[in-house]
Amino acid sequence: MKKRRNINMDSEVYRRLDLALELSGDDEDEVFDRLTKMYISEIFGVVSQEYGVQKADMEKSDVNTNGNNEKVVEKADSVDVDITKLAEKVDNVQKISTKFVNSTKKTGDTNEFYKKALKKIPGWAEKSERYTHKIIRAFFEAEKINDKVSLKDMERMCSDAGNVELFVPTFKNNYVQMKIDTLKSNGKVFEDDGTYVWIWKEVEDTLRKYKSDFLR
Repeated sequence: MKKRRNINMDSEVYRRLDLALELSGDDEDEVFDRLTKMYISEIFGVVSQEYGVQKADMEKSDVNTNGNNEKVVEKADSVDVDITKLAEKVDNVQKISTKFVNSTKKTGDTNEFYKKALKKIPGWAEKSERYTHKIIRAFFEAEKINDKVSLKDMERMCSDAGNVELFVPTFKNNYVQMKIDTLKSNGKVFEDDGTYVWIWKEVEDTLRKYKSDFLR
């Protein structure tokens, strides 16, 4: 289950984030999800450490003597109760922390990234400034001219600096990232034979569902 959280961001940071996402081919939601898990893990680790310090301090106070054995015993009884509670909290925090740490250590399992473009397509359709949006639009524009879309036609459209709606200065790099499903790729959308390009059948229905959004 996914939940949405809106955040305010410095305009310059926002601009650089967009640039970084374009260069890496990472999905924005996946990046925030990964960083959030790291943050949560870090905070839980700090909290766990603080509880550990408190526990150690209280254990030290248990062995201090002040010449009044009766009072020391009473203090020890109190400390034992507090230490038990703290130990339970530390144990819970450490378990949660470990869970989040492990969730950020996923390897490049093929199943993990298979058809990753499916969940990205709606976002690409909305963001006309993204290179992925422009490349998909170039495909649909070329398809309106010829049923068989050539790779050269798509590259030509995206190489025209005068057409800001389609211009992708790093077309070859970004197009390649739209042919594979890996951790760093945009997600597989296209297949080609070196001459002609077609939409990968696994995402075709979803992509065509948003066709009008890419062409608007």
